[in-house]
Amino acid sequence: MSTNCSGDASSFTSGCFVKDGAIGTLSGSQYFAAMDSDASGRLFALVDPSSDAFLYGPCANGCLLESIDVAARTILSQSVVHLAMAEVVAFRYDPIGNAAVIGYINGTGDYYFASDPYPGYRVAVIAY
Repeated sequence: MSTNCSGDASSFTSGCFVKDGAIGTLSGSQYFAAMDSDASGRLFALVDPSSDAFLYGPCANGCLLESIDVAARTILSQSVVHLAMAEVVAFRYDPIGNAAVIGYINGTGDYYFASDPYPGYRVAVIAY
């Protein structure tokens, strides 16, 4: 993370992310749907194993909840989670509970129109 990080700016102009190489833990069509880190250099991530999130929403067939040692570029723990998410809106690591707190829009990624009932937000706490 850059020392010029501004949490109030967009992800493209915040200066929070410095391109310094790949983490090296993703394979195939996997991508990071959300992530957080702690002071010890661990990364906590929600990984979508498929590339069809734009069609069906993130984690349509389940996601991987991972704890990653960034320096060693290794996955320390991994579990599968199933949540009906249309979009991830928040992701934080809770060090006291050793859990991920995931805020998301409930749904399956289908398109919503103004006349549709709003699907609502959900919060899940999942232990690592």
